[in-house]
Amino acid sequence: MKREIIGLVLLSGFLMGCSPDSSEKETKKESANPLQNYEKTLVKSRDCSHEMSCRNNLRMISAAKDQWGLEKSKSEGAVPTKKDLQEYFRSGTFLKCPDGGVYHIHPLGKKPDCSIHGTL
Repeated sequence: MKREIIGLVLLSGFLMGCSPDSSEKETKKESANPLQNYEKTLVKSRDCSHEMSCRNNLRMISAAKDQWGLEKSKSEGAVPTKKDLQEYFRSGTFLKCPDGGVYHIHPLGKKPDCSIHGTL
């Protein structure tokens, strides 16, 4: 049962665009404890999930910036505030990075970024 779960967790990581690096592969070979491998796989999956969630948030922020610029007739270089953009999100509040990073909005024409996960 645990092998099936580990396989699904790894597969979900690959489907989301995350893959284990070579150092993790070597660590898995060296470790004789299957539970330790399982825990590492779950941590990797969680980290990958957080990164993908953050990137999706950045896409939504970018779309909200574009919409704001169109609706308010702003030109390239205008900088919206978080308050300006929050109305474009379903929750009505500005988005948050799942790992606690800070989103930098930047002017129109430049992509937003995260202090932890970088830019799109």
